Amino acid sequence: MGYPVNRLKELRDSKNLTGVEVAKAANITPQYYYELEKGAKRLNEDLLRRFAKYYSTTTDYILCIDCPQPPCGDVVMESPENFNSEGKGEGLETIIYRAVKRALDERDRHRDGQ
Repeated sequence: MGYPVNRLKELRDSKNLTGVEVAKAANITPQYYYELEKGAKRLNEDLLRRFAKYYSTTTDYILCIDCPQPPCGDVVMESPENFNSEGKGEGLETIIYRAVKRALDERDRHRDGQ
């Protein structure tokens, strides 16, 4: 059984780092680090705080506390009828606007250290 989803891989990739580099900085083995990324090992409080400091982010962000279901990493597709501007459902422009606004809001939250 895996542990909750986390953003370690996403954060590592965003900084163009290897798992070996991150593991060395965290003073753990690369194998253990990769198992943390995959959710095969539990991310303990000490490591969680070290990763948050290392990536200049929050523990909540790493743990996907702000993620809607399904967990982060999965793409939530709008229902096909929402792409039809006729009848019920939203138009494509509204869907795109909402997605861009969400992304900008998330960027601002993380920039402000929340």
